[in-house]
Amino acid sequence: MSRPAEASRRLGDVVVQGEDLGRWVTAQRYGWEQLLPAQQWILENTLGLQAAEEDKQPV
Repeated sequence: MSRPAEASRRLGDVVVQGEDLGRWVTAQRYGWEQLLPAQQWILENTLGLQAAEEDKQPV
C-alpha cells in the first residue's frame, strides 16, 4: 500500500501520485490568466494562491 504523499530525496519537494506539487503550484500561478474564474477562486480560497506578480514571471 502506498502513502498518499511521500517526500522525494530533495528537502522541500513533495510528490503526490507522480506530480511535483511545487512545480504544479508554480505553473498555476504563472498561467493564472488561462485558468477559468472558478479555478482561480478555488486556488485562492482553498490554497491561498494568487497570480505571480508581473515582475516575477519568466520572460
